[in-house]
Amino acid sequence: MRSLSFILFLVLVISVYALAPLAHAQFQFVDPLAAFTPFGGMVGTVLPVCINGVVEVYMTPFTLTPPLVLYGAGSFSYSYGPPLHAGQFLIGRLMPLVLPCIILIPCTFGMCPFPKSFGPPIFFHGSSI
Repeated sequence: MRSLSFILFLVLVISVYALAPLAHAQFQFVDPLAAFTPFGGMVGTVLPVCINGVVEVYMTPFTLTPPLVLYGAGSFSYSYGPPLHAGQFLIGRLMPLVLPCIILIPCTFGMCPFPKSFGPPIFFHGSSI
């Protein structure tokens, strides 16, 4: 019985990873035909809670950018580094992908990975002090 519930859990996680970017893509402002989409605006919140190496960066609502972008390892940063706090201004290019921010949640097997949110990754950027 326990192995059956684990298999069902794996099917659920795989289906979330496979279908969520497709369902979430309609809410993003990322142009899938562009090589890298420019964006910019003021940072509202920075949340380093993801375990898969990305940091959630929520932009302020009055910018014409996606409400959530993900900064991760491999992003090229100019002189002031990655976004660290609210109030910084951020400008750069987004990849035409949608990646998950994965967190750990309690489950019957201990702690299980769960996609918290989805957003386009930042390819390269510059931020203010």
